[in-house]
Amino acid sequence: MNKADTTQLDAVSRSLEEDAKLNTGKITFQSIILLLGVALVVSALGANVGKTLNAAVPFFDKATWTILFITVLGLIGAVSPLGRVAGSAEISNVLLYSVIALLASRASLLELGDAPYWILTGFIILGVHFVLMFFLARLFPPRYVHGVRGFTRQYRRDGIRACTCRHLLRLTGSRRHPHGADGVT
Repeated sequence: MNKADTTQLDAVSRSLEEDAKLNTGKITFQSIILLLGVALVVSALGANVGKTLNAAVPFFDKATWTILFITVLGLIGAVSPLGRVAGSAEISNVLLYSVIALLASRASLLELGDAPYWILTGFIILGVHFVLMFFLARLFPPRYVHGVRGFTRQYRRDGIRACTCRHLLRLTGSRRHPHGADGVT
């Protein structure tokens, strides 16, 4: 393989793992209410700021300005102490799925055939992502991105470990076993 120095990447990975271990607090009612309250306040502010920004700079429409403003505030909140409140990942996932469900509820399947270029564009975007992921998987073999390692150790007694490792080796075309050089165990 290559002789790249991965010490910095390993150090960042270790620090992220330590940070994740520290942020395993218990989700409480207060943390859920805090996160939902902040989300609703940011949403209400975003609607007004989007309207104001659209009037001042009509480069984007009101909805785009609102989404950009809320996204920036979300990114700031994620790196602030608010992002470390227990339950923030779960609440953000629920809110994201709610937005996706609201967008999907406005879609009409009867009008799907009226926009063939949009459908074609969607498949092209999926294809580009597939090709990128394929080449990234070839560039970074399982020993670098083997997040399944803990999973395979957990289910070793069920025989899934060997199956998973063989599958990863087959997918990436790697000749080196992710758990060591002595072959699939």
